[in-house]
Parts: sequence; C-alpha cells; structure tokens
Amino acid sequence: MPALTWSIRALDRALDGERFYRELLADEPAAFWLDGSLTDRGVRRLSVLGTSTGADADVLVRDVADGDVFTELQDLLSTRSAQLGEVPAVLREVFSGGYVGYFGYELKALTGGAAAHEAPTPDALWIWANRFVLLDHDEDRALLVALHSPGDRSAGEWLDRAETAAASWYMGWREAPPIAELDLEAHLEQDRVTYLAGIDACMAALEAGETYEVCLTNRVRLPAIDDPFEFYLWQRQSNPAPYSAFLRYGDLAVASSSPERFITVDGDGWAECRPIKGTAPRVEDPAQDQLVAKALAEDEKTRAENLMIVDLIRNDLGRVSRPGTVQVPQLMAVESYQTVHQLVTTVRGQLRDGVDAVDAVRACFPPGSMTGAPKIRTMELLDELEWSARGVYSGALGYLTVDGRADLSVVIRTAVMTPGETVVGAGGAIVLDSDPVAEYDEMVLKATATIQGAGMSVLRVADSFLVANGKIRGLDLHRRRFTGACAARGVEAGDYFDDQVKRLPGFGRWFPRFELDADGKLSVQLRPAPPQGGRIRVVVHDGPDPRTQPLVKGPDLEALGELKAQAAKAFHADEVLIADPDGIVVEAAYSAVLWWEDDTLCVPPTDRPYLASVTSELVRRIATAEGIEVAERPRTATDLAGTEVWLVNALHGIRPVEAWNHDPIDPLPFTRSTAWQQILLDSAAVI
Repeated sequence: MPALTWSIRALDRALDGERFYRELLADEPAAFWLDGSLTDRGVRRLSVLGTSTGADADVLVRDVADGDVFTELQDLLSTRSAQLGEVPAVLREVFSGGYVGYFGYELKALTGGAAAHEAPTPDALWIWANRFVLLDHDEDRALLVALHSPGDRSAGEWLDRAETAAASWYMGWREAPPIAELDLEAHLEQDRVTYLAGIDACMAALEAGETYEVCLTNRVRLPAIDDPFEFYLWQRQSNPAPYSAFLRYGDLAVASSSPERFITVDGDGWAECRPIKGTAPRVEDPAQDQLVAKALAEDEKTRAENLMIVDLIRNDLGRVSRPGTVQVPQLMAVESYQTVHQLVTTVRGQLRDGVDAVDAVRACFPPGSMTGAPKIRTMELLDELEWSARGVYSGALGYLTVDGRADLSVVIRTAVMTPGETVVGAGGAIVLDSDPVAEYDEMVLKATATIQGAGMSVLRVADSFLVANGKIRGLDLHRRRFTGACAARGVEAGDYFDDQVKRLPGFGRWFPRFELDADGKLSVQLRPAPPQGGRIRVVVHDGPDPRTQPLVKGPDLEALGELKAQAAKAFHADEVLIADPDGIVVEAAYSAVLWWEDDTLCVPPTDRPYLASVTSELVRRIATAEGIEVAERPRTATDLAGTEVWLVNALHGIRPVEAWNHDPIDPLPFTRSTAWQQILLDSAAVI
C-alpha cells in the first residue's frame, strides 16, 4: 500500500455532533459517532464522528465462519501504522485514527466458546476511520482529521465540507418514538413463563456446582424504526451515558447508551476493565442518598456478583499481562452519577512484550459481566437456555487505533435496527440467592430503559444558564426562579442548587440545566454550550398555544423545542413568537421579548401568562441604572413588526431581530443592541 499522511485542522470550539453528522455523514455508506458529550462522568469527555471514504476506504464485515477476525484486524492495523508513521502530538492520547466498530457476541467461538447460534447481523463490523472529527468537550475545541495518500485532493475537499458543517448548530427536543409506547413484555422472545423456567435451570446448575454466576439474557423484538438516527437522538436525550454511540453500515444501525467500559488499552500498554455489577437510583435528600449508596455497597448479592466477575477478569487479563502487574486498584467502589449510584470495580494489568490491544480484547472476550463464571462452562449453559444469537448485544463496541490503543464498551442498553425489526437484548446475573421474579422484572426494566429512556418522567421544573470561564449572569435570579418553582411543588432545592453550582467547570463554555422531574428527583444535565448567536429571523406562531404551564420552565420544553425545530425546517427561522389568546405577544419559544418605542424599553404586561425571564430582568435593571424608562405595553405581532425587537435568553444574551415573517427590517438598528450586549456580558460574576 502507498504511504499515508495526516491532514489536521483545528477549531477553537467544540462542534454540535448532531448537525455535523447530518451535514457530513448521513449520506455515507458507513458512519459512526462515539458520543462522549452528554455525561457527568469524571474523566475527559471526548467524541469522535467519522466515516471511511476516498481511495483507501475500507469496512471490514465478517462472520465467525469467515476466519479469525482478531488476527485480520491486527494485520490491518499493523499495515496502516507502517503507512502512517509517527502519530502527530495533537492526536496522541485522544484518537489517532484506526478502526471503529464492534465485535459481536458470537465471536466467542474464536475465544473458547461454541458456535451455537447464527446472528442475522455481521459478527464483526469495523470501519477504517480515515475521515473524522474529534470533539474535546472539556477544552472546547475540535480537530478535523483526514488520513490520506499524499496528493489526494478529496481529503482537502472533505475537510472544507467539515469546516462548513462546523459553522452551524441545532437545538431541539425529540418526542418518544412510536415503539416506546408498546408493551415490551408482549414482544419478548421468551415470555415470562419461559424466562422464569430458564432461571430455574440456572439455579439447578448453580446448586450442582457447574457455575457460580449466569448472565441469562432475552431479546425484545420490535417493529422496524423508520429513522434510526432520530431514534439515537431520542436515546441520547432520554438516557445519556458515558459510552453512548451510533454506528451505521448500509441498512444496519446500532444505537447504544452503554454505561460500562469493557476494556481500554493506553499508550504504555496498560489494559483496564471496569465491570459494573450493582445499580441504585439516587434520591434528593442528601442523608437518604448516602444511605442508598451504603446499602448498595453492602448488599451481599451484589457484592457476590461483582466479586465473581472480578476474579474472572483478573484471570483473563493475567493471560496477557506481565507477571505481577494485574491489580485491582478499585474494588466495588460506589460511583455516583447524576441519576444513579453504581458499584464499579477496576482491574488493570500491563501487557507483556509482544502482546497488543487486540490480543487483550481477545483474551477478555466476550465480556465476563455478560457471561458469568466460569466463562466457558457458563457460555455452554447459556447456549442451551437462550433461543437465538445475541448478535451485537453482549459484545464490545469502540475503537482500535493505529498507535496501539483501544477503548471499547460492553454492548448493553442497545438497540440493533434493520429494515425488518428492532432488537434489544436485556438480562441479569443469576446467583444462588437470586429471586427469580425480581430477576425477570430487572430484565424487563433494562429493556424498557433502552427503548423508553432512563428519564421518562416529565420535567416539572427546569432552569438553564450560561457558564463562561467560571462566570454566570444573574445567578441569584436563576437560583430564586428554580428553587421557588421547586418549593411550590414541595421540594426544597436550595442546598442542592448551591452544591451543584460549586461543581461547575471553571473554564470553557457550558450550558447546565437544573431539573426537577415528576418523581421529585433533582438532577443536573451538564452540556457544552452551543455557539452564541447574533441577529435572528423570527416567525409568528399562528396555531394553538403550545404551552400548558407558561409560568414554569420545564413542562413545555419538549413542545416548544419541537415548535422551534419545525419553524427552522419550514421557514429557516431561528425563533418563534407566541401570543396569548388575546393576540398579545408574550414571549418566544426559547426567549423573552423586549422592544423599543422611541427611547422607552418595553416589555409584555406582567399580568399576561409568560415565564419570568432572568435575562430580561437583567436588561431592565441596566435600563433603570441608565435612567431609561421601562414600560409594560400590550402589543400584537402586527404592532411589533416595524419596531426594534430584541429576543433575550441566558445562552445568547441579546439578539436583535433582523427579519420578521421573512420581511427584513429596514433600517437595521443594531448599534444599540451591540453596546447593551457588552454591558450584559460584563455583568457576569465569578461562581
């Protein structure tokens, strides 16, 4: 093969993964999105989106009968590495290019198991990632990367298109897909009676000493999904996870919200597995929350499950590690995330000379947390009890790089979509003291979470604000609005709000959202802040009022987001103005409305139904300090069409309207808004 080189362009901001995928990857035969943006895990948050195109494009698609795909990938990575030479410093320790894809569970036939079932999907799918964008959400930057032959002009053209795609952003909320409304139990491959009989068989094997733990699984078979990418967007919205991923090849799509790392291998040859066994929901009261975490850590059944898998993984890693290096630096530690506590163990080992990342994957495959222990005999038992191939589910998904690193998740909480059906796998670990009914219910619950999301509760209260390098505008007002709305619903949120604000990053641009759900649980969604917008185009909503609780931020966010998305698609508008039943303009979908009448700053009458805006209040305070009159005046959309109108919110500050129902405003009075925007920016205070 000819030599390959890197072409890299750096951007001083992280990009919107959704828009980048839509504009650059949606029409490619193969594409991927390893999505690390929407999680509150403590490690560095990176996302990688890309495809394989150009003269050296390659997608490796294999079934277990085709031969040893592990060896084939080792050879391919070795060849690619020789073609590329030394990895540029900017890509080291992040993602340097390589293969992105999955190993399906049936590849166990190459690692000591039997070929008992045949999957309808490929047993291995790996995309040569020679065009990708790396998003560093913590440092708020992006790298656009092409791996290509010298002189390949298509690489430069792809990078140009990537820069164009990087200039846009999309905001919106998704409604649940139709399959989320289905009764999942009615679509189980093995019904309740059959699955419970399988648990009984596991218990018999446990009592006979054939096995110590059995991860029995089931399949939910649902109708096909028209737009797999839209389903993934719904999934990442409703159930963000550290190892969220979307992978597409032709008619096959995989949408994963996995919380569990299978294995990672770093540049120094250290391999690490982090099995999860044990999960408990968080609760609002800090003292009660600590008790929940303590109960999880002390639960005998959970600890037994975790310990047996740890022993199995130590054995797997020990076969490829230097003697004496296998260690357990974290044994059954409770890790607390925004919605759950999890019991997580870390097992590490340094690989021997002559052993690479693919060897480590092979030694530990399939993930022990998805089989049970001992692995070989337990897999034989599972082959007898389960009716079909697990396929992608229970395998491993992630990347293998040209410089010898790897990072793969355990494929759980995952939907596998084809034109014929949508398949979701779910199961649980069976041990001697398992309650069969509870195990069945847990299996159904896991399947439900994959399709319906972990956060199906309707938001009762929400509040968002911009954090820019540790500074926030109007924090006291945001606190008062959020905690007051929570208190009206019987939840004291002041201490929680203050504690979480202290945890916000002190650098970069962030847009956290504080939430109170229908179950009374408080949480924070920490998201990278979209770019700030300037002048905007608006349309007037001429249909029924989409708001059900206009005085509270939260319950109507989804409906307002959908309204805004529809306006963007149909009219290329940035915002939608909403009027009350009398035709008086009260607010926009995601913004408050202000306007000027001569030298008077005007706002909608406060006796009208609209959300009290923090940014609007800040602007009015500035006006008062400057000696400018502020007046409440009822105005219709027709009244406002010829005036200087500002839409204001916490993310963008002040945005002057430049076009009104497609008609540009002339003249464009933006000088005043620019000066006021700077005053508003200067009002931000350090956390």
